[in-house]
Amino acid sequence: MRFWVFDKRTKKILGPYSVERFKAMPGLLTLDTKVAPEGASRVHDWRKVKDVPVLKGLLDAVGTPENPEVVEPDEPTPPPKR
Repeated sequence: MRFWVFDKRTKKILGPYSVERFKAMPGLLTLDTKVAPEGASRVHDWRKVKDVPVLKGLLDAVGTPENPEVVEPDEPTPPPKR
């Protein structure tokens, strides 16, 4: 499964990224980061990472750095059109 991510720092929607890709981008996700599954088309499809078991499990496994240094993605795919 792949997810769109709302980056609060840049106010941009990034992705969609697979769980494996998130592992290569430490610091992008926190428990309060908003994400939506690929194919989502409604505002209420956006949820916090802590409410998405597969992503929360990823953070539980790798942790969240105290001073995250986000690795920028190569070329983000544009967000879905509404």
